Amino acid sequence: MLEHLVKTGAFDFSGASRKQLFEGIDAALGAVAAHARDKAAGQHSFLDMLADEKPASNGKGNGRSSIPTPLSLRPARRHHRLRPAERLQFEKELLGFYVTGHPMSLYAGLAEAIDTHTVDELIRQTDRVEFRLCGIAGNIAKKLSKKDNRPWAAFTLATRTSSVPLNMFADAYAAYAANLLPEQPVLVQGNIIGGTDGARINVKECYPLDNFVTGSVRKVTWLLHPQHPELPAFFHLLRETVNRQTGDTRLEFGFLLEDRIAPVAEVSGALSWKLTAAVFQQLRAHPAVAGVQLETKRLELKQDRRWSKR
Repeated sequence: MLEHLVKTGAFDFSGASRKQLFEGIDAALGAVAAHARDKAAGQHSFLDMLADEKPASNGKGNGRSSIPTPLSLRPARRHHRLRPAERLQFEKELLGFYVTGHPMSLYAGLAEAIDTHTVDELIRQTDRVEFRLCGIAGNIAKKLSKKDNRPWAAFTLATRTSSVPLNMFADAYAAYAANLLPEQPVLVQGNIIGGTDGARINVKECYPLDNFVTGSVRKVTWLLHPQHPELPAFFHLLRETVNRQTGDTRLEFGFLLEDRIAPVAEVSGALSWKLTAAVFQQLRAHPAVAGVQLETKRLELKQDRRWSKR
């Protein structure tokens, strides 16, 4: 019970990290048990004697004994904290929902540019419509085909606003099952299969979202406030990022003027960078940035392999 309470943030008020508290549970319970045994045997520690002294003459104090605890509640250092993904995973696993955030928040702006449909739009599509969608995989149920006993999977994909049931049939499951992990961000591509019992959303490809984001964004246009005092700092930060993370994503700058006109300046292809979700969010949150426009690669599904006649 204590482990579950710690993992879901019930003791965050203490100032200690969840990892620090979790690792101290056994020691804390051991100290309490030892104190109870000593008390039952009529033994007292030096700290007990100090705590049991009579209240001072000013009348303050409650005279109750204290139990020494092995756990320091000082704010934890960074390496003693759970990673954000771990914290959210524990919350979802034990409560059934996220408390301190959502895993897809790291991909805000990116997922919307990559997705071809929202969930509401997707469920209204007709037969053979192709789609691309980002989200968190969950409720994965492995099944066996009645036709040939091959494994396939039914699962849900959760975006920041809603969830949708999906099917990954045998051929796709054989190729992409290793990428379909519970509570992990993925990108799925597929099509709609119409039938007498209604349309089914068929997943034909599944990729880790981090890797797909890096390779799918072709160009980022930063819309900037030209008179903002922090604009030079943004350019320095962006240049440091480009120097550190070279890649294939091109850059453009748009400058927001008072009459809402935004002239765009192209940047040399030599300054293309490797976009990652975390760095993108850091740059996007800069006060000199008014907005951002993304150009992504078009949706292309891999062609099904078919046997040709000899």
